[in-house]
Amino acid sequence: MVNVGDDAEKVGKFVEETGWDGRVIRDSDKKLAAKFMVIGYPTTVLLTSQRQLVVFTENEIFTWFILGGRKWDDPQMIEFFKKAAAQMELRPH
Repeated sequence: MVNVGDDAEKVGKFVEETGWDGRVIRDSDKKLAAKFMVIGYPTTVLLTSQRQLVVFTENEIFTWFILGGRKWDDPQMIEFFKKAAAQMELRPH
């Protein structure tokens, strides 16, 4: 997770309240957000273990980010990520 703009105390409170156990990167100077051309929050960008962008396709439109909040445990989202993972397996590394 990358946090843009919040102070360490606020990020820590979020992590504690949600039980987040993944890595947290604070992007206080917004350089990372600029690199990924973030235009709104929240924005989701997925990277492979080789640090390559995961590119999503929906209705033949290619994108590398998901804009807006999501219910990540929703069955439709789980199916979406399964399809994305299957697409990644078909690509050469």
